[in-house]
Amino acid sequence: MTASAFVKRLRSTVAARGRRATDIADDLYRVFSGVASGMVEKEGVTRSYKDFLPIADRILNLLVKNLEVESSPELAEIVSQHKQLVCAQSHGPALGPVVYTLAMCHYFNKAGGGDRVPVAITHRLFYQMPMMKRLVRFITQVPHAVGFDEFVELFNSGEYNDLCLMPEGDHCNFGNGLDVMPFKSPRFVEIALRSRCPILIIAHAGGEAWGKPLPVPDALLDRTLGLLPPLLAKPMSHARSINLPIWMKPIETLKIKMALFPLPDLNVDEMSEAERKEVVGALADQVRAQMQSMVDEIR
Repeated sequence: MTASAFVKRLRSTVAARGRRATDIADDLYRVFSGVASGMVEKEGVTRSYKDFLPIADRILNLLVKNLEVESSPELAEIVSQHKQLVCAQSHGPALGPVVYTLAMCHYFNKAGGGDRVPVAITHRLFYQMPMMKRLVRFITQVPHAVGFDEFVELFNSGEYNDLCLMPEGDHCNFGNGLDVMPFKSPRFVEIALRSRCPILIIAHAGGEAWGKPLPVPDALLDRTLGLLPPLLAKPMSHARSINLPIWMKPIETLKIKMALFPLPDLNVDEMSEAERKEVVGALADQVRAQMQSMVDEIR
């Protein structure tokens, strides 16, 4: 099924849900059909938050009724003082990034950072999905899935201002959408250290309405946990529940809290591999603990 055919089916499916849902489908159709025809994807052309803003704000206005944002220090001060940021966001449920990404585009523009150019990390599987890969390349501004060293080089090329990621990754499929799951990888901290830029922690609450936690009975979990691969066993053991995506009904209030996380001046190239892993892991644990504290303050 092509991207255009998929969205046409989506439009017919949601038409009975009311005008608001149909408007969302219409905007998604504009994005998908544009990507499908190659109109929005130009090789080698990067886009700023300002370039993404028109479609981002239109869809955000359909998906979120109220948006509350707080930042320490003020985001306008952060973007004026730091040419580059590693923006680590809480993931929420599987569908959370849809609205969180749109909101980020909105509030960076509002804070005077409209000319900043973002680049994003997402699951490499999306680059292999025929219906998704062109849209993912458009949003992330990365032509294909890249490894760690290539991402460091890409971010340090001077072409991008903000590296955007959600370090929980596909662990979002577990838990309740508010508890910050164990990070899939701590190496975003290493990117920040190598780039000598701070981490901006971005916590969200409200998007958890787009997921339904399904607790796994202890008896079943105890019998099956040892059979799961480690990448699934760790988040399952932590959350003891699966989070199922549900229809994207409008969110009453989306709350966002941001805080700057300065990093120590460390040269990771001078460390042994064991030292580097220990330092990066410890700093990532601090980021996760602060992110959870921020979510708890606004939930």
